[in-house]
Amino acid sequence: MGGGLIQAIGTAAIVTAVISVMDGTTNAGAMLATVILVWKALGPIMGIYNSLAKFKTIQSSTAQINALMSLDDDKSSIEKSPPIRQFDGQISVNGLVHRYPGAATGLTNLSFKIAPGSKVAISGPAGSGKTTLLMLLTGLEPRYQGSILLDGHNIKQFNSFRYRKGINYIPFDLHLYEGSIESNYILHNGVISREQMSQSFALLGLDKVFPEGLGTMIGADFLANLPSGLMQRLRLAIGLADTSQNIIVIDEPLVGVESEHVTYINQLFAGTLRHKTVIFTTVDPALISSSTFCLLLEKDGSQKYFGAPDKVMNAMGQH
Repeated sequence: MGGGLIQAIGTAAIVTAVISVMDGTTNAGAMLATVILVWKALGPIMGIYNSLAKFKTIQSSTAQINALMSLDDDKSSIEKSPPIRQFDGQISVNGLVHRYPGAATGLTNLSFKIAPGSKVAISGPAGSGKTTLLMLLTGLEPRYQGSILLDGHNIKQFNSFRYRKGINYIPFDLHLYEGSIESNYILHNGVISREQMSQSFALLGLDKVFPEGLGTMIGADFLANLPSGLMQRLRLAIGLADTSQNIIVIDEPLVGVESEHVTYINQLFAGTLRHKTVIFTTVDPALISSSTFCLLLEKDGSQKYFGAPDKVMNAMGQH
């Protein structure tokens, strides 16, 4: 608005000078001198106005930065978070509801309890919300209604970084980077011993498949030609290298090759993961039968059943 006013004053001065020349009350030289003087006088005023406009822009940007800096982020919430040394693995879910924006269906009124050391299979049709439930349990998706209690604490009380460090989550799309298998172990687990790497590598039978062991170099072509079963076992081996956490969450372990490789899961549940709370998604009867409890979801995301897996097996025609 100020800029327009200054331009209007300048224009008015020019029009007045021109009219004066046309009326004969002044000559062309005087008109030119008047115009020059007016615009010279308006120049500093325009400069001051522009400076004020820039100042307001800087002031607005500063206010936005201050607002962002004042947000209660993960770091500032650490002191409010209950202390986390090691979770026991007792989980209680009550009235859990989740919908993605625009979705017609979603997880609806889920309620169940998991005791420490349980092996829980989450099953149901495609699109019923199995992976979404894992993301809620691991704190990766914070938008939901209801409550998730871990060892008696609402997980929303925890600092999210600390909480996620207390849980080992192995996603279905665990990315493998170009380089050695050993480097992938380090990238996904941080600083761990070579003994830990070798142990998980052997537990999944990979030491018999890769002659160069942890030094095997992998890249896009290598992974493209790797059989699905080996890919899934390698994903699990890297994800389970650090089992210091008492809660292990796995999205679709050994998907597509469950029946032929279920022995590895049974060995893990009976050995390394015996005292761990393990929650995993699957639709395979062989893996469901390996669990101690099964949560069965309907297509619309509602809860059909939670309990011993034998009922689910019978419903699937498996004995």
